[in-house]
Amino acid sequence: MNQLTLNPTSAKDLVLATAALCGELSPLAASRLVPSQSYRYHVLEDLVKSKLLRPYRRDKVKGYRLTRQAKNRLAEQSPDRYAALFSGSARTNGYASELRARTLLSEFIGRRMAIPSYAGRTAEAILMGDSMELAPALLQSRGGGRRQLFYLDGTFAQMHYLPNTPQGDALLRLLLDPAAQETLRTALRNTMQPKAQPGNFAFDALDAQGRPVLFAWDFDLVRIQSFALGLGSRGLSGAAIAFDFQANALRRIFGNRVDVRALSFEKTRRLLEI
Repeated sequence: MNQLTLNPTSAKDLVLATAALCGELSPLAASRLVPSQSYRYHVLEDLVKSKLLRPYRRDKVKGYRLTRQAKNRLAEQSPDRYAALFSGSARTNGYASELRARTLLSEFIGRRMAIPSYAGRTAEAILMGDSMELAPALLQSRGGGRRQLFYLDGTFAQMHYLPNTPQGDALLRLLLDPAAQETLRTALRNTMQPKAQPGNFAFDALDAQGRPVLFAWDFDLVRIQSFALGLGSRGLSGAAIAFDFQANALRRIFGNRVDVRALSFEKTRRLLEI
C-alpha cells in the first residue's frame, strides 16, 4: 500500500482536503479547484481508482466522498488537522455532510471548523453557488421535513454566500483581506450616524432618518437573517448597503421593508485594489 503524502500544491491533495472539510465534494467545488476539465476528470478518476474517493449520488445530485482508507491516511498524515474532523462526533463527519443543496451549492469551512477541538471558538463558512439567484432560497429554507436540506441552525457565526463568478472571486479576495475590509467599513460608517447602542439584532449604523443600516456587501447570511428578523419583530424599516451584483437578491429577501443601496463593485474593487 502506497503511503499518502500531502502536497499543498498538488491538485489531488487539494481535492482530498476539500472533500474532507466539506464532507462531500461537489462538481462545482471540483471545477474551482481544477479548472481544466480534462485534467479534472483525470484527477478524479485516478483518486477513485486509488480507492481514495468514491462517487456518491442522492436526490439525483452527484458528489464525491472520501473512503475510509483516505480518511485514515489523512488522519495519520496530519492528525492535528484531520483526526477530530473524522471522529464520530465531528459535525462535518455527519450532519454537515448531509446538507443536500448540492446542485448549485458547495460548502467550504472557513478559518475554523465546527468540531470539538475548536470548542469555544467561532466558526465561519463560505458557500458558493452558480449565481446570486440561490441566496433568497437558502434563507427561506427550513431544512425540509427531515432536516436534510440547507438551513441556518447557529453552527456558524458567519456564513458568507459568494456566486461562482468573477465578482465572487474578487469578493473572496476581499474577505481574505482584513485591511481592505476595514477601509470599506470605515468609508461607509463615515457617511452614516453611529448606532446609539448595540441592539439585539445585526446592524452597523443609522441613516439620516435614524433607521438601522446593515453593511451587507460581505453577504453574511447569518447577519442578513438577523437584520430581517430584527426589523420585522419591531415593525421597523431600514437600509442595506451591498454591491450592485447582490442588490436584486437582497431586495427579494427583504421586500419593501428595506431600502437596498447598491455600490459599484467595479469602482470599489479598483479603489481597494482587489
